[in-house]
Amino acid sequence: MKKKIVVLFVTVVFVFTGCAGRILYISSADSFKVADTYNSYTLTLDSAKPNIYFRDLSRITNDTFKRVAVIRPTDKDIKEVYRVFSGSKRMKILNDLQNKKPVVTDVDNNFKSRVIESYTVKSSSDKCRHIILKECSGLLMHIPDKGESLKVNLLVDAQGRFLSGDRGRLENNNYYNYRGIALTLNEEIQNIALEASKDLSSGSIVIMDVRTAEILACTVTPYSDYLNKALSQYSVGSVFKTVTAVTAIEYNVIRKYKCSGKIKVGDTVFTCQKGKAHGEQSLKDALANSCNCYFASLALELGAEKIINTAKRLGFDSYTELCNGWNIKNGILPDSSVNYSKGDTAQLGFGQGCLTATPLQICSLMCSIANGGVMKNPALVLGTVDDKMKLKRYDASKGRQVLSQSTADTILNYLRYVTEYGTGKTAYYKNQTAG
Repeated sequence: MKKKIVVLFVTVVFVFTGCAGRILYISSADSFKVADTYNSYTLTLDSAKPNIYFRDLSRITNDTFKRVAVIRPTDKDIKEVYRVFSGSKRMKILNDLQNKKPVVTDVDNNFKSRVIESYTVKSSSDKCRHIILKECSGLLMHIPDKGESLKVNLLVDAQGRFLSGDRGRLENNNYYNYRGIALTLNEEIQNIALEASKDLSSGSIVIMDVRTAEILACTVTPYSDYLNKALSQYSVGSVFKTVTAVTAIEYNVIRKYKCSGKIKVGDTVFTCQKGKAHGEQSLKDALANSCNCYFASLALELGAEKIINTAKRLGFDSYTELCNGWNIKNGILPDSSVNYSKGDTAQLGFGQGCLTATPLQICSLMCSIANGGVMKNPALVLGTVDDKMKLKRYDASKGRQVLSQSTADTILNYLRYVTEYGTGKTAYYKNQTAG
C-alpha cells in the first residue's frame, strides 16, 4: 500500500512538472506550434475601393499594388524594427506599438524580413479624382461599399499577447473579385484633355459623344482642387447667346442691327467688349462677333419668357442623374412667369443676370444642337462588370427632340462660322469642322 502511494505521488509530481514546464516554455519561447485552441486577433490589411473601370475595362481604381508589413508588439518584432526601419518611420512604428496592437505600414516591394510578415494589397492611383473620390463628392459617395477586404488572423494567448511564432492566416472577403462598374470615360481622350488643361490656370474640360451624350473626358484645373468645376454652377456669360439665337430662329425673329458699341436700355448702358462698334450685324455675324448690343436688342424683341422657355427645353433648369441618385443641378434660370424689366431682359439676351449653368450643361447644349436637335441625358456609367470581366451595358438614353432639325442645322452652321471667322478662331483647326 505504501509502495502504491509513493508511485502515485511520483506520477503526480512528474505530470505537474511537465505541465509547468510546458506553460513556462510557451510563455517565454519565441516560437511554438500553432494550435486551433488559441484565440485570434483579426487585423484588416486593406479595404478595397469598388472596382471602377474606363470604357475599355482598363482600371481606374485598384489599378496598382503595394506592399504592407504587419508588426506585432513582441520583443522579436521590436528588435526587427530597429534593424529594418530608420528615422521618423521607425519612431512612428515604435510609438504606435505602445498601444499593444499590431501596426500595418507601407514598405518597399523589395522588403525582406524573417520576422516581420509582409503582404501585397491593392492600391489606387489618382486617376479621374474629381469624378471618383468621396473627397470631391464623386462617384464613391453614390455607389455601395460592399465591405470587400483582405484581413489577417493573428493568434494570441490567454492573456491577449501576440505570439511571435504565428505567421498569420489570410482572410479574403471577396477582395480579389473583378465585379464593378464601367464608366463612359475614354482613357486616351481623358489623358489628352489633361494635357490640354495644363495651359489653364483654372477651369474644366468636358468632352461628350454627340450621338450618345456619353461623357468621354472630364478634367478640372488645378488638378489638386477638390471642387469638381465641371459639375458646379457658374455665371453663363456669352455662351448663352447660343440659346437666344436658337430662340430667334425658332420664332423666326431674324433681323439686322447696327452696333455702335453700346446700347442704352432704361437708365443702363450696355457695351460690347472694349466698346467696339461692330456695325451692321446679322444674327450670324453677331454670334461670330459676340455682339452684346445685338443680343440685348434681340432679347427685348423676343421677351424674357420665350428665351427662358427655350432654355428650359434645353435642360438649363433641370437635373442630370449621373448614377444611383447622384443628381447634378444643371443651372438656375429666372422665373418665366415674372414680368421682367427691360434691363433684366436685355442682360438675359447675352447671358448675364440671375443665370447659372454647369460646364456639363453647356456641353450638353452643344451636343443637342450637333445631334440634330435631339437631347440625350449625359451619361457617366456605361454598365456593370461581372466576375469574368464581362461588361453588361445599360440601356442608352433614347433622347427627345428639343429643337427642330432645321433650327439645329442653322445654328450649327452659325457656330462653325464663329470658329472660322469670329471670336472662336482659336478653336479652328485647318479644315476640320465642328459637328
